[in-house]
Amino acid sequence: IEQNWNAPVSDYARHLWRPVARPASGPAIAARSILRDVLRQRLGVIMQPEEIGKALEEFEQRPVIQSGLHCLLLMDRITFDALLLAWLGAVENGLSAFVNFMGTTMTMETIGREGPGWLDVGDDKVNLFGMGRHKLCRKSACVAGPVSLNSLLSRLLIEPARRQRLERALQEAASGPFGRFLPNATDYFWGIREERVRKLVLEDGQLIEPDRPHGLSIPFERPHLRQALLDGVLLPNLFLMFLVLAILPRVRVVGGLRQIGYVALFHS
Repeated sequence: IEQNWNAPVSDYARHLWRPVARPASGPAIAARSILRDVLRQRLGVIMQPEEIGKALEEFEQRPVIQSGLHCLLLMDRITFDALLLAWLGAVENGLSAFVNFMGTTMTMETIGREGPGWLDVGDDKVNLFGMGRHKLCRKSACVAGPVSLNSLLSRLLIEPARRQRLERALQEAASGPFGRFLPNATDYFWGIREERVRKLVLEDGQLIEPDRPHGLSIPFERPHLRQALLDGVLLPNLFLMFLVLAILPRVRVVGGLRQIGYVALFHS
């Protein structure tokens, strides 16, 4: 920081959007291919075919995603700065497009008068939906997506030996010196019941709400997990999200202050 204190922000943006080594392993190559297909579908809505090809080719060389956006309005000050950084990174490297990930596991209010349900206009914060704070802090936007029963992620969660290794690695990371940065408030997925986000624990092969006898109970098996994801009853936690968005396909994610800490732990 001291060495670069007087450097312009554009230098930092250029550095963030530097090239990334291509995937080498079979699972990593497959994950990048899936991500490219998703990007191609999304870009097809806003770009011409020749523009899509150029943007995807650039993404292969500099696979960077701005993932620090949490469904806030563009005029929100932090959101605007995040988008401006992504734009700078693209401009400084001569790119024709940049990629943002808008998905969120946040509720509409995260802490006092902050979150997607609020707009910070400088001297005041506006309640966008006119809802009481007790409702905003319990609601989240959830969208179902494509789910494969035979993906690496499915095997990682369902095969006992693989999952045990994963659980040990997460426990080691949580007990390390930077463990407090690790978001581990739920086991792999959040549950959605009565429009509220619920913590889940994995017990005896079931994802259940702790201390809620009549709460969610979902068998930890591929068909049941797949259907629950498609029905919007389950929402992947941050670890699973970054696993498929960044770690497997070898993509650099740019985000907020806390993300710097926990994404490094996820990689480890």
